[in-house]
Amino acid sequence: MAIRNTGTPVAVMMLALAFGLLAAAGATVLAVQQPWLGFTPLPAQDGSVQLPADSPVAAQAFPDGPRLPVRLLAMAPDAAAAALPVTAEDAGPAPTDVIATYESLATFFERQSALLGLLERGPVRLHLGDAGGATAWVVVTPAESRPLSDLPPVYWFQVTVGVAGLLLSCWVWALRRGDWGARLFALVGVAMLAFTVSAAVYSTRALALDGGVFRVLSDINASGALVFGAAMTGVFLCYPHRLVRPAVLLVPMGIFGAWLAAHLLRLPPGPGLGSHLATLTEMLAIVAAIGLQWWAPRRDPAGRAALRWLGLSVILGAGAFVTLMSGPVLLGIEAPLSQGYAF
Repeated sequence: MAIRNTGTPVAVMMLALAFGLLAAAGATVLAVQQPWLGFTPLPAQDGSVQLPADSPVAAQAFPDGPRLPVRLLAMAPDAAAAALPVTAEDAGPAPTDVIATYESLATFFERQSALLGLLERGPVRLHLGDAGGATAWVVVTPAESRPLSDLPPVYWFQVTVGVAGLLLSCWVWALRRGDWGARLFALVGVAMLAFTVSAAVYSTRALALDGGVFRVLSDINASGALVFGAAMTGVFLCYPHRLVRPAVLLVPMGIFGAWLAAHLLRLPPGPGLGSHLATLTEMLAIVAAIGLQWWAPRRDPAGRAALRWLGLSVILGAGAFVTLMSGPVLLGIEAPLSQGYAF
């Protein structure tokens, strides 16, 4: 009998947990199915790609001991084939944060497919260089999959943030099924899971992903981010007091849905206007909705207290992400924090 009385919220949470874990498991399977060189290259600020300091490949290439750091300069299938240069962009965590145009982004995805093709065909020749100017070629046979232990902490951090956000938002909805604010808050959690889990896979890749898969993951990330902002705007149009009719809540979804469609169809000049400007605009809309709520219940101390708590949390949380990530991209400067931890 007790199970029946609490079954509805518990059932919602069990479904949310199953969905979140399924998404995390699927992302992890995709992440470890990448060919692995025995090390994960790291992008450097000078535009090069560096090997980890303890990489055995460096010792193999320079038996007398390399001068660190050792850089991965290029890759080739054999001695007769032309080498494919490797740059920091190829190993960078978030290409849409540094690539200005969709044409350049398409070229990046093609390069990712080319690098993946080299790794999948078997032994590959790596052109390495150390800090002293010495260079060497070394042949490496990539493993078919990447060890689970090689996934970095930032991967698990992003996945954990996404699943936790989903569970928290669904718990609110499970307790207030008929409330439009709670419904939109549940959508916020789903969107958060989408943009964190997709980014976890491509931002911590071993070196290369299939270009088509990379684009899908990147588009899922952008879609989740824009749905998150549109839904959160709707939350503050409903909570703690409903300011508009339910039909009006579709307006942010319509506006940013059209913006998202333009981004997915590559209609703007580049990701800056197609995605990051939309994210910044959504943040401004959220702040505006919070401002309207602040003035609406002037004689409702409890409502203001609730708004102060939730509104401040969202402004500091989502606002910090926009400030640290989308703002620098639009200004053409480097973000001060990795996207994974900015989540």
